[in-house]
Amino acid sequence: MWVPAIPGSNGKFSTQRLAIGNITKGSPADAAGLKLGDTIISVSNQKTSNPWRVQALLWQSPLGSTVPIGIMRDQKREILNVKLGELP
Repeated sequence: MWVPAIPGSNGKFSTQRLAIGNITKGSPADAAGLKLGDTIISVSNQKTSNPWRVQALLWQSPLGSTVPIGIMRDQKREILNVKLGELP
């Protein structure tokens, strides 16, 4: 399933986690440093693994704004700042 507000990223969703399944080279997701296998754990400092909640939180932010995305990578928590843009 695709997370449309972060152009160039898509993920595989389950009830337990939201994992990035693909990153398009040169996309905002790529520029922010998201990588294959990263698990999203929060958006705008709100914990969530629900893809619809992630989408809603991203849509609340204006285009061009930067949103902190909390991820788990290699069992470590990180915060990446994703600049939101329109879908190609």
